[in-house]
Amino acid sequence: MKLTDSQWQEVASRYEAGESSTLLGKEFGVHYLTVLNNMRRLGMTVRTHFHGDGPVLTAEVKARMAELAAKGMSGREIARQLGINYTLVYRNHEFKRHKKEKAIKLGKKDRSALTELLETLRKFRATERGAMQSQTLDPQIKALKGLLS
Repeated sequence: MKLTDSQWQEVASRYEAGESSTLLGKEFGVHYLTVLNNMRRLGMTVRTHFHGDGPVLTAEVKARMAELAAKGMSGREIARQLGINYTLVYRNHEFKRHKKEKAIKLGKKDRSALTELLETLRKFRATERGAMQSQTLDPQIKALKGLLS
């Protein structure tokens, strides 16, 4: 899609204000390299992702990354949302990768033993004494259900 001069001026002002070439390219229907090439053509200094001492990320972007990570988003999802390369997310020391827990494979004996334990917990939970300990029992019952599903 070919943009008009006024559209390029809008792109330039927004790029200069800090918006990424990737997001601007998506919004205006052009490739991000086309955005960067036109910024150069207009005499602007094009931002680079890397300096000698590592990636350039503003405090606002870092804060947004931390906020999204706290919500449980993966690094790739965060990168997509912010319009940055995912390696910038993973190289940022403030962002910690959440390692996925390995799936547990249960054998038939394990499954039947856990099923019996779940039934025992359910029966105890139904008693008066078990009802008083619901805050402890309910998460355990939920965890067992998760293992068995």
